[in-house]
Parts: sequence; C-alpha cells; structure tokens
Amino acid sequence: MADPGLPVQDPARSPRWRVFTPPRGAIDGAAGPQHLLYTRAEHNRLELTVVSRDTGERLLQHAVPYADAPWASLLHDGLLLVAFGNQQVRVLVLDPATGAASELAPPGGYSFRPRLVELGEEVLLLGWQSALPPDQAVAADAPPTGAQRSCVLAVHPRAGTSRVAWCARQGWVPAWLYGGVGEVSWPSPATQSSGCLQWLRMRPGGEVQSVAPNRALCGARGLVDLAGWQVAQRAERAGLSPVIVATDGTRRLSLGTSSTFVACGRHIYWAAATRGIDPDTVYRWLPGATYREVAFRLDAADRLAVAAPNCTDGVLSVAVVSADVSGHLVELRSLNRP
Repeated sequence: MADPGLPVQDPARSPRWRVFTPPRGAIDGAAGPQHLLYTRAEHNRLELTVVSRDTGERLLQHAVPYADAPWASLLHDGLLLVAFGNQQVRVLVLDPATGAASELAPPGGYSFRPRLVELGEEVLLLGWQSALPPDQAVAADAPPTGAQRSCVLAVHPRAGTSRVAWCARQGWVPAWLYGGVGEVSWPSPATQSSGCLQWLRMRPGGEVQSVAPNRALCGARGLVDLAGWQVAQRAERAGLSPVIVATDGTRRLSLGTSSTFVACGRHIYWAAATRGIDPDTVYRWLPGATYREVAFRLDAADRLAVAAPNCTDGVLSVAVVSADVSGHLVELRSLNRP
C-alpha cells in the first residue's frame, strides 16, 4: 500500500511496551498510570471495568445501556468519567479507590454533549447553551436551533465544578475537540484573510487563545501543537486516508496516512495498514525528525489489527483486536514514557 509519508526507521532503542491480557469478552481497552479500563458488550448494554494496573484486581464496574447512547468514557486523575444519554447527557464520576459515585452538573442554562477530553486537572466537553425550557430538551447531537449556541464546557472532576470555557456564534457547531500535550484545540467560525478557518486552543488553567495562522495547514483538521510544530490532517484528493502533516512555519513534512493520530509525551503516534486494509503498524514521529519510527508492528501471520493509539494522563495505550467480524480485544499494550 502506497504511503506518502516520511522514510521509516526502526528506533535505536525499542519502546518498552507493557502487555496486559484483557478479561474475556472485552472489545476495547485503555491504560492510565494507575488503572486499566476495559469495555465489554453485553446483549443490551456496555459494561465498563476498571482494574488495577499493578495487581490486575477488579476495582469497579459500571454498565451503560445501549438506550443511553451516544456515550464516552475516560480515565483521568485516578477517576473514571462516563458521559452518556441522548435527550439529556449525564456525566458520572466514579472513584475506583472508594467506589464512590457522583454526578457532574453543567453550568446553569447549559447541557453536555458526550465528548470527554482531558486538560490538566479539568476535562473538556462540547455542550449547548439553550434558552429552551427543560420539557423541550433536544437530542445531544442535534443541529442547533436559533435559540441555541454550541459551547466548550470545562469540568473539574475532583472538585465537582463546571464552567463555560467558550461559546460559538449561533449556527456554528464544532464537531470535535482535539487533545494534544497540555492543550486542547478546535476550529472556530472565524476565517483568516486567506479563507482558512481560525483555530482556537486552550491550555491548563488558561483562557482560550487563537492559534497563529499557517497557510500550510489551510483546510486541516485535528490540529495540535507539539514542541514548536503544528500537526494536523489534510484530506488529499488522491488518498483514501487523510495525510498527517506537520510544519514549524518554515518546513512542511508529510508524516504518513491515517484516519487519526494522537500527541502523547514527546511524540506523535498513529496506526496504519502496511499489508492490507487493517492497521498493523504503530508509527511515531519526534518533532523535527526527517523520518518516522516503528513503535510496534504485528507479525504478518497474525490475523489481528491495531486500534488507534490513545493517550491518558501521559500514558500511551494501543488495543490489539482480532481482524475478524468479532473484533474482540486480544491484548492491551501500554507505554509509560511515550
């Protein structure tokens, strides 16, 4: 498969992956500094299980009925956050250490959407500011009406507080929040003089700032900053997958192709297919390098695939799943120093 990316090198020192065996029936997993989170599909619900990273002891279980979809979950600061619901999204905070559960409320006059992205001690969510009365609540991902505005809301799980970080003008709905290393970014409705969308970013404990315009990334999505480089995806006309591009304002590099990427630690990570249609290799790129490294590669004889890399509290994890229709989780790999 052709890949218009940087030359590939094996790392001078192989990453020290830690491999975990998931519980039977798991379909997905993520690793944090203290805990592992597994997702298992039952006949009418999704079951979330938190286990100790060190001992493997099961600490917490929580079920989300399929009727409450869409939903999202996140390990953050030793806690499990679960956002779920259609007509009214709820955000639960569960503590694996004590078993305690609490619910986070949005600011008055606002409602959550089921997206969770960590930022320092806070977690960001998309949400609505609505003038509609409670008995006329709209679905979590419904298009806005004239009485609504799409917003970015911040919650502090330990303190149990929430606040409004930013709101768009009416009619504009950011589709996603893009987490980087110590920042979260999203596109705004404003346009630059070049006609490109203006990007905004937020850093821990700070206010929302405009990202310096860069014509090389016009039309990009998924923008993050890392070590003085802006990294994003661009949809190329000839490619089935978006190309990951990076620029420092002078140089522009095409890193590789993938449907998603993540900034974690000192590197950018992404999964790609090299032998067929299922991703089998995890690549990483160090800002400024003129090559990419193989962080992990499946054996050609395995009928397996790697899921998109995930970063939780500075810990990278990669789920290895079966490539058949079952898609069950085979193993969970984790890097403590990505």
